[in-house]
Amino acid sequence: MKNFSLKLRLSIILLFLFAISSIIAISISMYQTKKTLVEVLDTQLYYFAKRVVNSNINTLINSSNLNYELNNINEDIAEKYMSIEDDSLTYAIYSLDGKIIYKDFSEKNNDNFVFNNNILNTNDGLLFEENKEFKILWMRSNDKKFIVMVTQEIDYLNDLIFDIIENLTYPWLFVLPFLVAITFILISKELKPLNKLSNTLASRNPNDSSTLDEHTTIELKPVVKALNLLFIKIKNMIEKERRFTSNAAHELKTPLAAIKIQTEVAKLSLDDKDSLIKSLNNIEMGVDKSTRMIEQLLALSRLESISNFENLTNINWIEIINSTIKEVEFNAKQKDISIDFLYDEDIKTIKGEPFILSLLIRNLLDNAIKYNEKGTKIEIKLEKNNLFIQDNGKGLDSKILKNIGERFLRPAGQKQIGSGLGFSIIMQIAKLHNLNVNFENINPNGFKINIYW
Repeated sequence: MKNFSLKLRLSIILLFLFAISSIIAISISMYQTKKTLVEVLDTQLYYFAKRVVNSNINTLINSSNLNYELNNINEDIAEKYMSIEDDSLTYAIYSLDGKIIYKDFSEKNNDNFVFNNNILNTNDGLLFEENKEFKILWMRSNDKKFIVMVTQEIDYLNDLIFDIIENLTYPWLFVLPFLVAITFILISKELKPLNKLSNTLASRNPNDSSTLDEHTTIELKPVVKALNLLFIKIKNMIEKERRFTSNAAHELKTPLAAIKIQTEVAKLSLDDKDSLIKSLNNIEMGVDKSTRMIEQLLALSRLESISNFENLTNINWIEIINSTIKEVEFNAKQKDISIDFLYDEDIKTIKGEPFILSLLIRNLLDNAIKYNEKGTKIEIKLEKNNLFIQDNGKGLDSKILKNIGERFLRPAGQKQIGSGLGFSIIMQIAKLHNLNVNFENINPNGFKINIYW
């Protein structure tokens, strides 16, 4: 059924529920009908016996010359005008010794109605019995000379119930085909908005970034809104990636063009050793810049493809920071930059990926060392749920600080080799670890980064 269409599944489910409901309803009707009919027919049995008992039984017996054959003829005539059930309700009059004095049933039923002596021992002169075929009511006459027996066939009751159920069921057999057709048509009509949405999405151009019309059914509105949000996100992501690709191509093109120019200069400077060495140094710088750019691009690409980490461990910030300081220590000493690390013992533990977080610290320290003057002091302070990295350098231009984290964003006239991706990588790592990052300039001089969790 999973492979069926939604329309067909809904139709089958509704018709199945209708069938189950109908069966339950008919079963309840059958039970209530039978209960009511039993009460009615038992009452009929009792009052019929009472009327016979209250009548002049002697007169009835003396008029018994109306034989059964005549009665049968009258029944045949009656059946022309109405439905007559033979022996559905019959009676007989017995003497106290159990002999039949009067009866209105055929001879074939004599064996079914054997005199019950228990009626003679009852105080109220009333006895009810039931077998597989008949309900029998025995009643003593007022003068206590006769016993009246009134019987009714149980099959008559069952036939009545069957006829009623049959009359209830047959109309539904005629209605069912129309119900199936109407159900299918109504479901098809109600599913038109869904089909329309499906066709719209199927025929949608991959480059179409417009949102869908939200004027639809209440049930589909959340779906359409979710799709529109997705389209907006995809549009923003595509535009972001296009800018990234364009900027990456531009940033890579510049050092490559410079390398090519320096290569031509080197060819022309074969006889001039100083010029040749200068050109080779420039080529080396261009290669370093391109290498650094590619490394950062690959790192950022890998980070952006990660949605969550596996096998997370408790982060030891002190160990990560000390290890990273050792990695950048050589570059810091070359510029006479000192790095001081102060920390509290009680640090709130977080889970994360140690290597990725060490990359975050490495980028922050690299930037602090690379873009500050000689003699700058860098201070790292680790508190319970805060990590501060600050320096007393020149800080950042307000325009750069405002847009910090954008890719390929670098100050104008910057001579240091860089990709402009460092802060983008920092922000992405922080996002993956649910860390908050704040950047600010310090008065009068310096720059401060606050990472908190």
